[in-house]
Amino acid sequence: MPYNVSVFGVAAAIASLDDPQHIADERERNTKVRDFTVQALTSLGCKPTESQGNFVFVDIARPAKEFREACAKSGVMVGRDFPPFEKTHARISIGTMEEMQKAVDVFRNVLRAATTTAGGKGRF
Repeated sequence: MPYNVSVFGVAAAIASLDDPQHIADERERNTKVRDFTVQALTSLGCKPTESQGNFVFVDIARPAKEFREACAKSGVMVGRDFPPFEKTHARISIGTMEEMQKAVDVFRNVLRAATTTAGGKGRF
């Protein structure tokens, strides 16, 4: 196997092939939640890239490492760096609608704090 996948993961993948409606439902759910997240990030002044997957790569126009660390303090994990974009880009994985609503609230608070604590210089 080229990837480390557990026996349970393989069994779940095989079982999902027998339920095409579930796959369609999950695709639709993921699209709705991703669209919500992209719209929210855009309204916060961020620049998300176009995505068809279960994550959004977004230019937050601030130091990504500091953004990630500040989000983690509020219980929201942001993906690792992706060179050469690690300076100002973050990878946001798509969860459930409830998870993403919480994440967007945290993003809003973190980005607002970055603007107000440094007189608009974008530091956390």
